[in-house]
Amino acid sequence: MRRSAVVHVLLILHWLGLTQCWASGQGQPASDVISQIASLTSRAEAGDARAQYLLGNVYWKGIGVPANDQEAAKWWMRAAEQGNALGQNQIGYSYLRGRGVSEDCTQAVHWLRAAAEQGVAAGQYNLGHLLAHGSCVSRDYSQAVIWYERAAAQGLALAQNDLGMLLLNGKGVPKDIHRAAQLLVAAADRGEPSAEHNVGNLYFMGWGVNKDYAKALEWYRKAASQGLSNSYYALCVMYIDGKGVSRDYTEAARLCHNAAEEGFPKGQTLLGGLYFQGHGVPKDYKQALKWWELAAEQGEPLAQNSVGWMYMKCLIVKCDLHKAADWFRKSAEQGNALGQLNLGYLFEHGEGVPLDYPEAYKWYRLSANQGNSLAKDALKELGAIMTRKQLHESESRVTGWQQNSQTIAGDDLSMAAIEKPD
Repeated sequence: MRRSAVVHVLLILHWLGLTQCWASGQGQPASDVISQIASLTSRAEAGDARAQYLLGNVYWKGIGVPANDQEAAKWWMRAAEQGNALGQNQIGYSYLRGRGVSEDCTQAVHWLRAAAEQGVAAGQYNLGHLLAHGSCVSRDYSQAVIWYERAAAQGLALAQNDLGMLLLNGKGVPKDIHRAAQLLVAAADRGEPSAEHNVGNLYFMGWGVNKDYAKALEWYRKAASQGLSNSYYALCVMYIDGKGVSRDYTEAARLCHNAAEEGFPKGQTLLGGLYFQGHGVPKDYKQALKWWELAAEQGEPLAQNSVGWMYMKCLIVKCDLHKAADWFRKSAEQGNALGQLNLGYLFEHGEGVPLDYPEAYKWYRLSANQGNSLAKDALKELGAIMTRKQLHESESRVTGWQQNSQTIAGDDLSMAAIEKPD
């Protein structure tokens, strides 16, 4: 399952069944399903809000009828307008995604809030997610925590996961690593793949639990078995580093390939590196560049630096210092120390960019501040030949960049649109 490192907002629809008698029509004669749908339609047309909600589900899933988003939205709206909370959640989802209706943030928030206020855990979670990510509403972590708390109290695993992540990072609530761990473990025990991955992170890093690579490996494997691409990536890293397992580049390459094929940029970047070095796969610069370019286009800074390096060193591509500078800049502006180092080098030598010592010094300084030893050496050598005026200008540029830059962290969260029959 491809996830937006993000948020990449992913909306997951969990179908828990339509009635106690039939959830999908499987195992029943077609005539029985048709008869039940006819009865449901009759009740819906007579104004039965619950029947309207369920009929919307029938059209959404295509149970006994052709799937039809417009019909689903129509019946959910009729149910919602009569105050059916589950219908309100579903029509809110429809407006949010533009499924069966035109995309409309105002309507989405209106109906999701209505569902949330009636106590529907899915609506509470969805509203919290919008607030946490600033989607359709202004970002407000404190309000997000309130709604996540309510949904988590009802046992919704996604809410427990996302609330745990806010507690872990101290967003909208004081940082509480131990409660975060409790919530994440509770969600993972319910089989929520994001939580399984996050619990793996807890054990890998020793956050709120004793560091345990074997347990981290166990949880990553559980999440990966459900198709979570960032868990494939985490496993790849563990096999490369030999943490919790014996070092195995061949297995690492297989796992990274799974992550890369799902479009996970960090997995694509690492797979490119394996091809570049010939670890676990035959050395192949063409394959390395292919995966780095895919990741770079998604904004992965390490991959952007790597693509720039290929253009600067003329590896299987024609030398192009202007392209190299463009990729290094994209990487550097996201705070990647290698990208900053390489961009500084180009400015120092006037390659692909105008010769500019203060600008070169700025990027070297930013890279050195992250501990890059090559940047520290370059900074010392360049500083020795610069004028006092140039040095002053450089420091001003460093300060200006630091004040204007923003570090954007990707929350590994997901969003649900869940209907839970009464």
